[in-house]
Amino acid sequence: MPEPAAALLYDCPLPRSPLAGIAMPATLPDATLTERTGLTLLHVDAGRGPMPERIASLALPTVPDTSDMPDCEDGPAALWIGPGRWMLVFPKGVQPIQAPGLTVVDLSHARCVLRLAGPGTWGVLARGCLLDLTRETFDAGRCAQTQMHGIPVLLHAVDFDTVDVHVPRSYALDLWERLAG
Repeated sequence: MPEPAAALLYDCPLPRSPLAGIAMPATLPDATLTERTGLTLLHVDAGRGPMPERIASLALPTVPDTSDMPDCEDGPAALWIGPGRWMLVFPKGVQPIQAPGLTVVDLSHARCVLRLAGPGTWGVLARGCLLDLTRETFDAGRCAQTQMHGIPVLLHAVDFDTVDVHVPRSYALDLWERLAG
């Protein structure tokens, strides 16, 4: 007797990265391109309600285009993406966030995070982005929503030679090929 359709829905494997099977890392002149996998990405929106100061040990930035990264470059981070809106980035295995009065949407399987690291990072980014990415305007801890090669991205400067590029998963392969090519 066939199993009910509901049982089949829950037996599906976890989504695969659109970059699965791509040779990693990609070595560029003075930079390395990799994919950060297993992250939990949460979009948090306070709406018109009061804005909390902290969520899950992260201070929520109130200054535009800044972030809070209390531990290390691979630890959790809170990225300012708009007034009363943040992208929270957690390493693998984080429990669901309880945030009364806030809208929390899990984007973990809707986004890919590409990491560019090395002294050539900014040259690679400058070829496809119109933002001023000089040390004076975009140093460690800064973040910004923009477009790279016409693809919407969220850039996060982890340190001056390391940048995480958050990209919608449907554009991840295209952006990878443009950055690595």
